[in-house]
Amino acid sequence: MIPKSFLPFHLIFSRRYLSASEDIEKMRRGLRFIFKVIKQGPLRDHVDFEYKHKLLDTERDSATDEELEDIIRQRVETLYHPACTCRMAPEADHGVVDSHLRVYGVKGLRVADASVFPVIISGHTVRFNSLLQLLWLICIIIGRCMLCYWRACR
Repeated sequence: MIPKSFLPFHLIFSRRYLSASEDIEKMRRGLRFIFKVIKQGPLRDHVDFEYKHKLLDTERDSATDEELEDIIRQRVETLYHPACTCRMAPEADHGVVDSHLRVYGVKGLRVADASVFPVIISGHTVRFNSLLQLLWLICIIIGRCMLCYWRACR
């Protein structure tokens, strides 16, 4: 995470995709496996091996490791909604946030999204993520109202 300014909502996240050599190697092995699978049995009958397109070239199995690395670096992106990356659990159990969504060891920082889920849910994480953020916003508003009321009554 790189601060763009001192305001907390101006952050640039660097996920460091493909920064380790084993990331590329695993992706390359996966591609080579897929190339073999599509030329086998029932799948072979559903693939048009004559069709040529830069994104769907069926002759990529003959590409060099360097060519595959270039393809991987050009095309890799996430298509999932990360969850459980800041697991809510006791710090002793490798948790990242406590039950009040406070990050262990970082004063004043809370996380309120699907990353705090202790285990992956069976439903779509975006729906639960939105609900969690809404609930957290309501808690902040209620907390501020209660603080103002408490100060006014003193």
